[in-house]
Amino acid sequence: MASHLFPFGFNQHWRRLVCHLPPYERAIDLVEKYHRMVDSQVVAVPPSQTDDDIFPQFYPGKELIQAESLSENNLHDLGLLFALLAIGCANDDSLPEAESYAHLSRATLSSRNLLENASLSAIQAILALCVYTMSKSSGMSGRNDMIGNLMGFACQIAMSVRAKLYVR
Repeated sequence: MASHLFPFGFNQHWRRLVCHLPPYERAIDLVEKYHRMVDSQVVAVPPSQTDDDIFPQFYPGKELIQAESLSENNLHDLGLLFALLAIGCANDDSLPEAESYAHLSRATLSSRNLLENASLSAIQAILALCVYTMSKSSGMSGRNDMIGNLMGFACQIAMSVRAKLYVR
């Protein structure tokens, strides 16, 4: 499974991942649930970003994007969308669906090496995966280590993105 390669990348079959997105109405519903749940705690992904940037990329004209139209440049945005869908499902008590979206998020992030191609969307996706893991981790041992490792990794990527901004 590709999600086990996270964060090193594998660059194969990444266009197939987009076909796992839900219909537009379901995606909107789940992302709204994410915003209701998480925005009260922290605004990691503002509604303006999902409405103005993410949804138009993957649902142009409110229709699912064709796999051939997907670019390697928007894979981190797709990984972020899958992570938001996972949180929305977890908040909706659809845990099997939530776990699938979390795996798809990791698989999508693995499709482009995070160490070489860091982006703000990748950082947001990793932090969203932390939120997802926290939302389902009550009473599960070992989850705190994973959350801490993911948060540390997100911080390392954030520092590399920041360094790239100052180099220009």
